[in-house]
Amino acid sequence: AVALATRHAFGVLHLRRLTFATHNPAAARIVERLGWTQEGVLRKDAILAGEECDALVFGLLAEEWRKMEMILQ
Repeated sequence: AVALATRHAFGVLHLRRLTFATHNPAAARIVERLGWTQEGVLRKDAILAGEECDALVFGLLAEEWRKMEMILQ
């Protein structure tokens, strides 16, 4: 689903850059596998299950996606 949304954003909408933030380590691993780069950490961004947690911020440029998409095909 993330790959399809990314393909749509760059292919159909012609966006130049995407940004994604998550508190979920599994989601972070997915976007990293798709070529996204971790660009930062929002420290103590939220309280989940009574604990403060950080958000990981990722970015992806259109030219990076084109290279990654060739590998995925």
